[in-house]
Amino acid sequence: MSEPKTQERKFTKTQFLASNKWSGVDQDILAVKLDEKVSYTESEANQIIQKLKEKKVK
Repeated sequence: MSEPKTQERKFTKTQFLASNKWSGVDQDILAVKLDEKVSYTESEANQIIQKLKEKKVK
């Protein structure tokens, strides 16, 4: 029998910014990129950070 999928917890922008999990630069990225009205999982927040960090400077 397969294990039931556990759903990742979602957090608001305010909760991410109050967390000590990310460095100053990462928190700055989240402050700019996250929407106040949307909740995100930690993996979604990490993807947003990584995409911006990998983006080439013009």
